[in-house]
Amino acid sequence: MFPRRASSFRDTSSKPACVLSATLLNEVTVTLHTADGESRRVPMSPNAKRIQLLAYLAWQQDEFTTRKKIFKEVLRHGLAKAEATPEKLENKLYAHVKLLRRDIRNAVAQLNAERGGNVLPTDIDPFEQIGGLWRLSSLWKTDLAMIEEYAQAIPQANRELNLGPLTQQTKETCEALIAAYPGDFLATMIQTYPEEFHPIERCWVREPYTYYRECYLRAFWCLAEDKWNRGKAREGGQLWEHYEQAAALFRTYAFTACVSWLDTAVSFEESSLRVMMSERALRRTLDVYHATGKRQDFEACYHDYTQHMQYCSEGKWRPGDTLQEFLQSIIW
Repeated sequence: MFPRRASSFRDTSSKPACVLSATLLNEVTVTLHTADGESRRVPMSPNAKRIQLLAYLAWQQDEFTTRKKIFKEVLRHGLAKAEATPEKLENKLYAHVKLLRRDIRNAVAQLNAERGGNVLPTDIDPFEQIGGLWRLSSLWKTDLAMIEEYAQAIPQANRELNLGPLTQQTKETCEALIAAYPGDFLATMIQTYPEEFHPIERCWVREPYTYYRECYLRAFWCLAEDKWNRGKAREGGQLWEHYEQAAALFRTYAFTACVSWLDTAVSFEESSLRVMMSERALRRTLDVYHATGKRQDFEACYHDYTQHMQYCSEGKWRPGDTLQEFLQSIIW
């Protein structure tokens, strides 16, 4: 999944201070920000398509998106053919834009009234449009952009899925990314309004959903691999301390990697790379339990993992050959 597709980012050197922020991971929120540091949540109309439009443009980050693509990916999805004519879709687009503007401007008006002045401009526009091209205006800051920034600073594994030692800065970046990831892309909305995303198999949300999960899991893998390598190097004479910390991180990765069928990187029909990495993380965890004589932890962890993977795969998962060979090699 790395690096992300090339983007036509606008010049940020003259970008104004953040006036609007949006969170799109787990729960969707929109917040106003004043120059003197006050933040105010914007009450948003509970319309899933409207929120999808906002989320879709945020996913594109600074790229302009054609009206035709917005129709195809967001507004037309799940509609009957009679309801998806170009004229009706254009009307829907402008209605959603109008109501999003209204919600934000109403919140600005209320804030200004309470503060007794024009703290924020009353004609604030969350969108930028040039002809048939759309994007979010430069006033926004999103949690997606923050995760993207962290992710681009995290190294990729080589073809053997191994990493070199992490610098302190990279380690802190991994930790910051994990802390900034409260849940998956639009997770609460997908759970609350599942009918608005059907048929989910072809819904646009699966690509960003998978991408940001991959960013999150990459950070866990890097931290775990770093601890593992420090254990191998006997750094600071703390061999087992490093290994046990690595085992805890690898265990989290193993149990988190394959939990969602919305994640396009997960496939149990033919074991995907994500499934193989989950099993590799499990082997690293079990290896530490075996080396430290923790047989009960070893057996409990493997039992829980098999139950977990059977549930996630609806009974399709079978341990891979490498995992089976590892288990057969264990002697207590």
